[in-house]
Amino acid sequence: NNNALNAYDMLSHLQTCIDEVICSKESEIAIKVKKFLGNIKKNSLSELEIIEIGAFIENQSDKKINALALGLFGIYTDENTANFVIDNIDALYPYIWNNLKDEIKYKIGIKIAEYSANGDNNRSAKGKELLKNVDDGMSYLCKEHKIVELKKELENLINAHNAYDNFYKEPYYAKKIENLVGKKFDIPKNIEYEYVLTITNVFL
Repeated sequence: NNNALNAYDMLSHLQTCIDEVICSKESEIAIKVKKFLGNIKKNSLSELEIIEIGAFIENQSDKKINALALGLFGIYTDENTANFVIDNIDALYPYIWNNLKDEIKYKIGIKIAEYSANGDNNRSAKGKELLKNVDDGMSYLCKEHKIVELKKELENLINAHNAYDNFYKEPYYAKKIENLVGKKFDIPKNIEYEYVLTITNVFL
């Protein structure tokens, strides 16, 4: 895969994160976090380490959080990234995401669309996987991708509704749809009718 990051590129992504996020005049907690970030591709982070890094992230400037978000997104979507690194980023990303401006969230959604347009379906799928793990993440997909995902989950919801034990199966797909629509209730016009019809059939 020509789009896969090589080892040098991945280290560059990580170094950018470290350089942007850690101030030149380092506090004790900043030094600890720098060490944790440096180890993100070496060791699984403990729950305590995640909490400490999360607390540090929440007090950083938009510029630093943006750099960290995009850098870790690049590492996460690379097919050569180890599973424990994926787990580390999954644990850290909600802290980052909750402090991102919409502009950067939509930029990540556009990046996923670019991967898909370039035929890099693995990276596109990994990007969506990361967004599924953060609050309203999938609602920041570009319109075309959101329509595809909504159509799939609406079909899954109606199938679950018509199946045995529907009350146990429906919430799973309803939650996915909720994440796609988001708190802004952003539904592309091309799928509005199908959305209303499905939700009406399921909940009436």
